[in-house]
Amino acid sequence: MQVYKKIMAAIDFSDHTDAVLQRAQLLAKHEGAALLVLHVVDYYWPTDTDYVLPPVDEVEEKLIEEARSRLDTLLKDTGLAHAKAIIVTGRPKQEILNVAEQEQSDLIVVGAHGHHGIAGLLGSTADRVLHRSCCDVLTVR
Repeated sequence: MQVYKKIMAAIDFSDHTDAVLQRAQLLAKHEGAALLVLHVVDYYWPTDTDYVLPPVDEVEEKLIEEARSRLDTLLKDTGLAHAKAIIVTGRPKQEILNVAEQEQSDLIVVGAHGHHGIAGLLGSTADRVLHRSCCDVLTVR
């Protein structure tokens, strides 16, 4: 019986990225599941864009292009070129949940990051995903 059909690894290019990808790859192979790799470009449009140079849309476009290049290289270097790469912009806490629902993921694999101070009070991305996800969530240390 196949438990997971579509596994999504949410990465942020931090030190935890390799562990998240390895675990997601292992589970996808074991389950015969499709593997998606998501990176959220954590970019917010400034409130007042009249004084922003270059135009905000160009900045966002450049950030997406850089993330795409970095993700493509990472997937190639880790032998995961077959995985579906997804890049979106927004708040990672929300976009991971949105993409998981849109893609009908059965499992989200995300890194568990330690937060201190105000970030700990507000809640980590992994914590938010864990408590609001429509599917199973695996946090990797």
